[in-house]
Amino acid sequence: MELKVALIQQSCTASRTENIDKTISMIEKASQSGAELIALQELHTSLYFCQTENGANFDLAKPIPSEETTKIFSQIAAQKKSF
Repeated sequence: MELKVALIQQSCTASRTENIDKTISMIEKASQSGAELIALQELHTSLYFCQTENGANFDLAKPIPSEETTKIFSQIAAQKKSF
């Protein structure tokens, strides 16, 4: 049995909405190419913040599940029948 995998690595901006939209676009492309398993980079909704210690960055964390991210990507996975 074969499984076609797509690994998504992308640049991000300071806009969470733009990053989510870009991720959705990348998922669409991967799905159209036949990917059955799509893996996103660890930080895909914000800029890479781990270079400095700043307590304000903790506000970037979202609960799981959340309306803003996990629900959106779960719905896309269900539509695409991806894992």
